[in-house]
Amino acid sequence: MPTNNLQLPNRFDDKFGSWFGGFFDGEGSLIVGKCRNGLGAPRIRIGQRSDDQQVLYFIKNTLCIGNVTPPYPTQKGKPVTYYQVTKNKDLAEIIIPLFEAYPLRSKKSEQYLIWKEEVLRKYKYFLDGKSRKATQEEIELTQKSIFILNQLREYRNHT
Repeated sequence: MPTNNLQLPNRFDDKFGSWFGGFFDGEGSLIVGKCRNGLGAPRIRIGQRSDDQQVLYFIKNTLCIGNVTPPYPTQKGKPVTYYQVTKNKDLAEIIIPLFEAYPLRSKKSEQYLIWKEEVLRKYKYFLDGKSRKATQEEIELTQKSIFILNQLREYRNHT
């Protein structure tokens, strides 16, 4: 499904879009889990120390989607708070157009291409509003996407 049919909501200005793209590049994660039906379960997540969680609320309030979790304890004793978007409609209709208008610049841009395919595949799957069983091809494509994303996350030494 082409992304040019998905338009960026007018409520975002260049200042926020540019800032968010850079902030997400450094702090965000593009994740694809697996649903019971075999399709991907894409989401985005941004973690911050809980004493800096106000930035996550700023993002949530600006985008008007997603949620902010309660603080989670970590092994180092400093709690972490997460902002995440899990609803596929929000990912397809808000997050993808945002990243298309304000592209990621780090190696995360490679992950984005795979992640975006998963979001759009699931978006298309649910577009007609009828539930159906995922095809073997859709399941295999999801498995391949998860595998590639995991490879892209690995540290690559370029020396």
